[in-house]
Amino acid sequence: MDISVVAAAREDDSPVDEPLRVAALADRLGYREVWAGEGPTWDAFVLATAIGLATERVTLTAGPVPVSVRDPLTIARGAASAAAVIGRPVGVALGTSSKRVVEGVHGRPRTRPAAALAQSAEAVRRLMHGEPGEEIVPGSTFCRRQRPPGGPLTVAAFGDRAIAVAAAHADRMLLDVVSPEQVRALRGKLTAAAELAGRTPPRLAAWLPAAVNPEPESLRQILRSIVGYLTVPGYSDVFAAAGFGEAVDLARSDATPETLLAALPPEAANTLALVGDASTVRARIDVYAEGRPRRDRGGACHRGRPGGGADPDGVGGPGVRVMETDEAHPLHHGRMSDREELPAAVDAEALLALAEAYHARGTRALGTRETSGHLVKVYAIEAPGRVVTERDESAALRIAGAHLALGRTRGSLGLAVLLVHAGGDGDYVLACNWIEGYMSDLAVFSGPAGQPELLRPGRVGLAPCVWEAAVLAHERDAFAWHLLDGSGPVPDRLAAWGADTMAGDVR
Repeated sequence: MDISVVAAAREDDSPVDEPLRVAALADRLGYREVWAGEGPTWDAFVLATAIGLATERVTLTAGPVPVSVRDPLTIARGAASAAAVIGRPVGVALGTSSKRVVEGVHGRPRTRPAAALAQSAEAVRRLMHGEPGEEIVPGSTFCRRQRPPGGPLTVAAFGDRAIAVAAAHADRMLLDVVSPEQVRALRGKLTAAAELAGRTPPRLAAWLPAAVNPEPESLRQILRSIVGYLTVPGYSDVFAAAGFGEAVDLARSDATPETLLAALPPEAANTLALVGDASTVRARIDVYAEGRPRRDRGGACHRGRPGGGADPDGVGGPGVRVMETDEAHPLHHGRMSDREELPAAVDAEALLALAEAYHARGTRALGTRETSGHLVKVYAIEAPGRVVTERDESAALRIAGAHLALGRTRGSLGLAVLLVHAGGDGDYVLACNWIEGYMSDLAVFSGPAGQPELLRPGRVGLAPCVWEAAVLAHERDAFAWHLLDGSGPVPDRLAAWGADTMAGDVR
């Protein structure tokens, strides 16, 4: 599961440039995506452009943009303009927002929001894939001059009609501040709606406030961000079931936000947020991940903006993409634990020894290179105390180049992933090449630590270790999402594929 960051103004007395500083920190820490939020303070596309100029690697999604405020061309043009300036893909998120924003701030009517969302999503998706030289809109005398923005189309949804729009038109559906139970229910609705639309279900993301070892003020910010959800249908029941029915009743009596904030105990933050020490937050993420489908492997847990003010009538805030489990599997029902003894080949002692020594390893994306006519995404994987050097990377690229030179005879599609692994017991280089027939070709090389000139082909049958497999699992999804399920011309799909990398610790 990937964690990305929402950079959005808090609409209080916080510094106006806080989203820029949050995004820059996210980039330095290796997060792969930043969401540039729209609000009364910042225009989403201007903010995305400013973030792109202040960062080096992160991909960007602008929005959610209220569809009642901007026409489809304005939205697609904003994304394309931002992408042209920063030289990286820019995605767009669409939402219906709320009367408080659309009518109260922009002075525009918010009528038939679900219909407006459907019309906008269909038009924006088409416009985001137009080519230079085409009519900028059908029937216009103006021609398109910008390249497509290259990023995904996200639709923020909660109600059934908005979910149907996401299923029909989006690459990704966004949920705003949800419980694990809501994620499972909404995932089911999305899957059913996609089946009716004849599409593969879009990826699922959610925005969640998060704080690790929070100070009292940070916890208060998170509580403030969820107060507005106490009376929202679908949320009030979640709070009541969690034991906060008195706060729900108080909210229904039109109590002020400050009164509600005082009535909510600190533990209420655990209902819709990731709060606690590192192990608690990690366990909470796992709870969200229990329902994620295999296709969302490597999906995104989007960390909430710091204490962001919630807009429960609209969509704007932080997210987690979740995985569904196979509940029919015997391990989920305790059948394996009913056995009096394990099968003879199961080495319990060895498994426990591995578990005791198990640890995270750092992963870095080193960029996309061209070698032997192939586009190659390069990653470094580093055991504790080990570093992948430029010398290691150069040696790995030479090895991969020699291997890929014969790629055409194996049906190569010209795309590959290269893992340079400074391991605990030696060095490893893995070259995974996508080939015809939805297949891949894998070559593994190994050698003593710190001596890349001694890397040699691994023994027959040698396969990726758990850390290498985690990166390759992400790359399988990146290939499927952007190249196979993607739309638009191949250069744009390749740009999105190249930008979709993972970084940080893997386990």
